[in-house]
Amino acid sequence: IFLYIKNNIDWRKFIVRDFMDPRIKSLANLFTQNKYQIEHLEPTICPYLTLPDTWDDYLMTVLSTKARRNLRRALKDIDNLESFHVIETNDKNFERQLKVLLTQWQNRWENLPSTRLNMCDALLRNAFKHNILRLVTFWNNDVSIGAKARFVDRKKNTISGFMDTWNKDPIGIRSPGHALSAIDIKYAIE
Repeated sequence: IFLYIKNNIDWRKFIVRDFMDPRIKSLANLFTQNKYQIEHLEPTICPYLTLPDTWDDYLMTVLSTKARRNLRRALKDIDNLESFHVIETNDKNFERQLKVLLTQWQNRWENLPSTRLNMCDALLRNAFKHNILRLVTFWNNDVSIGAKARFVDRKKNTISGFMDTWNKDPIGIRSPGHALSAIDIKYAIE
């Protein structure tokens, strides 16, 4: 690999991040310091939360009084919607669900490079193909409120967040991010 990279690739930067393979360090050490600038960075910390056994335990032991009050207020907003519903992705609706997620994500963050969108699209399609993707969309009638993409490891019984998005103008919800995250956490517990 080193010889191929050295002889065939013209680059300005070659960045490898958060790679949990010891061979990457060996590969980086092959590049001489006088010709290449080698920078070893600390890995990105991936926060996680060990969830209690029940939703009530989560509310009482994980959240502060203020956070619990705000969460309940956000969930009450959801309960007051005319026709709130959650759509789980399956083979029949995957294309539509993926389009909703990526469109909202693009609208929310604006000016995302097409290369980033294409990379996320390919990654999510591959994850769905291998049955490790949980993609859900949240709706009020026919208006999308938000969407969440998660990677699921059924052997380790873990869910890892990948992409969250919500409508910039959600009707009747003061804090859509909090409300949708609560629904997501409740799903993970139950």
